[in-house]
Amino acid sequence: MNRKKILWVSHFLPYPAKGGAQIRSFNLIKELARHHDVSLFCLVYEDVVMNYFESLDAAISISEKVFKEFCIELTLVPIKRNKSKKMAFVKSLFSGESYSVSRLSVNFVKKELKKIIDQKKFDSVHLDTLSLCSLLDIFSGDRVVLNHHNIESLMMYRRAREQKNILMKLICYLDAWKIQKLEKYACATINAHIVCSDLDGARLEELYPAIKTITIPNGIDCSSVVNNRHPDGESLLFIGGLDWYPNTDAVRFLLNHVWPKISEKNKNLKLDIIGKNPPSDVRELANQFINVKLHGFVDDIEPYYERAWLYICPIKDGGGTKLKVLDALAHGVPLIAHPVAMEGIDAVSGVHYFQASAEQDFVDLIFDLHSKSPDFLHKVGLNGKDLIFSKYDYDRIGKNLAKIYDQNE
Repeated sequence: MNRKKILWVSHFLPYPAKGGAQIRSFNLIKELARHHDVSLFCLVYEDVVMNYFESLDAAISISEKVFKEFCIELTLVPIKRNKSKKMAFVKSLFSGESYSVSRLSVNFVKKELKKIIDQKKFDSVHLDTLSLCSLLDIFSGDRVVLNHHNIESLMMYRRAREQKNILMKLICYLDAWKIQKLEKYACATINAHIVCSDLDGARLEELYPAIKTITIPNGIDCSSVVNNRHPDGESLLFIGGLDWYPNTDAVRFLLNHVWPKISEKNKNLKLDIIGKNPPSDVRELANQFINVKLHGFVDDIEPYYERAWLYICPIKDGGGTKLKVLDALAHGVPLIAHPVAMEGIDAVSGVHYFQASAEQDFVDLIFDLHSKSPDFLHKVGLNGKDLIFSKYDYDRIGKNLAKIYDQNE
């Protein structure tokens, strides 16, 4: 296989690999670099990286050392945003662009990217999100691959349907329409589209029948999974950034509807919630329970996986495949999940995990599993782990990803 020159363009810093999109992109870049010469162009937004680093300079410095281990060239572009997300959202209402596109510093980014494109000829350009398609006009001579972390318009339409506030519902529907318009443009312009699951591929084909998609699933670096489980029989666990609305909605659902019933009948059961930037109302909800611990961001989640009796994932929004689900299964933690949380994952309820939809389903299932023997739960946990190691290891996924750029002639 001939090594190709690939420019990977990212709208976020995929390090540290602590969140869903970060984990996917970091591992795909790392694995792709085993087979091809990867140059990384990455926007580094100060307001985002401050969740993980002391400063913007520290984020750049530390990340450079990491990516230089496998990337041929590296361009990390620091960006300070003065306007708030709310102001950017309002501004997007009066433009033809979706909020996700208007948040990018497009003119500035184009100028920086043009320098690199003019200096070096790439065999392929990888755009790591739909919103970067606003830059397509500068890649006229290059072969472009677009990665769909989610089906973005579907996510926004789902969000619109969930909104109780009429004004926000209309705003979300408007943004969904704008996103779908950009998807249509991207599908008509780009030949190679990567999706996270066959289900996401089918959804794009429903919208745009002529599109050809390639499934590169989310995965796990199975070599990094610690095989050390000592469940305490009482601790339930949820992990997910709490500045991402599907995660926040899931936690609100847990604390408003499920946990009061659990806590009323069995106060020995405990819930650990891990995730950066929890909003104030989630903090207030968690503080109502003596058996709920809201941890915020933690550097090392392994001790929580080690003692967790169950992982609970009531996510019923969003798209793509949920890396938190793959990670929990890879660690052998028995999982209770909403059907939406399992989309795109070849897991069978009752074999690899347990499915619940309505609030009472979650409550009944938790109490039912509490009456089961540890051996029963251990077996289901092992089934889930075997599934991830056999189908979702990034080593296997990386080899399939590399073939795309050989074929992108």
